[in-house]
Amino acid sequence: MKSSKINIPDLEFGNGKVLSVRGSSNLYHTTLKDFGKKKKELFYSPEAGPFTEKPFDRQYFILPRSVYKTFGRKFIEDIKKEVQRLFPLSKKIEYSPILISYDDSVQRSVYNLGREIVRAVEKNEARNGFGIVMIPKVPSKRIKEDELANLIMREMREREIYVSIIHTTVPSESYEYGELKDGSRGWKITEDYNQRGVIKGYLKNIALNKILLLNSYWPFVLKTPLNADLTIGIDIKNHVAGFTLIYKTGAETRFFVSESRDKEQLSKEHIRSKIVEFLSEEKEMLSSVNVKNIVIHRQGKLFPSEQEGVTEALKIVTREKLIPKDHKCTFVEIRETSRVPLRLFDIKVVSHIQKEYVRNPVIGTYLPISENEAFICNTGYPFRHKGTTKPLHIVKVDGNMSLERVLEDIFYLSNLTWTKIDDCSRDPLSIKMTDLRLREVAGEYDEYAYKFGEDERKEEGGGGDE
Repeated sequence: MKSSKINIPDLEFGNGKVLSVRGSSNLYHTTLKDFGKKKKELFYSPEAGPFTEKPFDRQYFILPRSVYKTFGRKFIEDIKKEVQRLFPLSKKIEYSPILISYDDSVQRSVYNLGREIVRAVEKNEARNGFGIVMIPKVPSKRIKEDELANLIMREMREREIYVSIIHTTVPSESYEYGELKDGSRGWKITEDYNQRGVIKGYLKNIALNKILLLNSYWPFVLKTPLNADLTIGIDIKNHVAGFTLIYKTGAETRFFVSESRDKEQLSKEHIRSKIVEFLSEEKEMLSSVNVKNIVIHRQGKLFPSEQEGVTEALKIVTREKLIPKDHKCTFVEIRETSRVPLRLFDIKVVSHIQKEYVRNPVIGTYLPISENEAFICNTGYPFRHKGTTKPLHIVKVDGNMSLERVLEDIFYLSNLTWTKIDDCSRDPLSIKMTDLRLREVAGEYDEYAYKFGEDERKEEGGGGDE
């Protein structure tokens, strides 16, 4: 068996700026070693910036009243500046959220806080939009904080408000009241050098992960297109199925969900009806592209019922003339683990000192082990991570697309590192985006306790403000 390597795709940022490691002509070139750094530079550059540029839909910022009355407005102003810094030349893009504060003086249990947040949203007649909800620390185990986040995201989605969650901890430690530059007094970022670095990174993370990605603003897309015209990532979590649709360059990426009675395996009927439903909603997009090659990425195991459901769904949308009759569909399993653990290494020779050393393989290295099966390393050199690279186990279950092209697309999609610009990603976007969105939609909480006033005192031994 001999390993091979896939070239890194060219990436397109804002204003048509393209980053290339492969040496494509008339583009912004970089070396493999500097690839991560140059991605970050272009993303924050006034000449490039994010690929997606459009006006924001209605935005909300929901925060504790205790924060609003203290450093909250200064914190939000700093977030606004961080977002606007990404669009310095655009007059049509302005991040200006509607502020809603909620009573956080109640006993700090998951369900008391959850009810106060929902009450404030309803009182302000908030509807149809996107937002950030800041939640305080719940004096209990970490799982309770996650449960509050799950509750809020689910309750807001029922009101067609799609939110990200942030916590009060870092901002609370990063702002202080004191003398400002103009001699007046007010809230400002702390003078502590280390904490200033923390809040600076925190603001960048909010702008990227909590605002831009939530609103489907993509940092960059593929200039080197996928082999597939449409890739569909599928996964299921807590009886909620997630479907991510990605077109040729990633510029058009959609996410859909559906409730399911199944825990791990989707029924043929369920997947057939949902694929037909989602593709019907894509009618306008499908009419503008020629979708001949479709690839299904299934996280983990692809069950026969799921393959049958997809196949039948594609026949239906073909009859409805949403996709051409001569389309082809390839089914792929993307497995995080393998029964036979495998690691790949790269041996680097330093000629002038006649020494060899072992390092992780270059990203894009893959090892075929059969005609339809391979291991691929989407992480590795030049990115530094602790430990050895863990390759994905890729199995082509069925279809016309060659294994090499399947692997190429998986690697290309792993280069859409939208959540961390200057890093690499083990999972392709088709799987990573599905997982991220399912965490928001499928998170669990005790609906009975929320609706009927259980306050966890028996479990936690009381409560109250910290």
